[in-house]
Amino acid sequence: MYFSAITFATIGYGDITLSNEWQLASAIEGVNGILLFGWTTAFLFKVSELWSSRRDADQNIAQP
Repeated sequence: MYFSAITFATIGYGDITLSNEWQLASAIEGVNGILLFGWTTAFLFKVSELWSSRRDADQNIAQP
């Protein structure tokens, strides 16, 4: 669990190393961490943008 968390977060302390058979899985897990971080950031920005535009639209409707 510790290794996965460190690899997924792409911190990579290096205190645990995998055997050759598992190194590809480790690389895939690291890339997956980078991709999911990017997707999560993009999702949060989109939600923030939609929330902001909805709030602005509600304010325009409320004002005569």
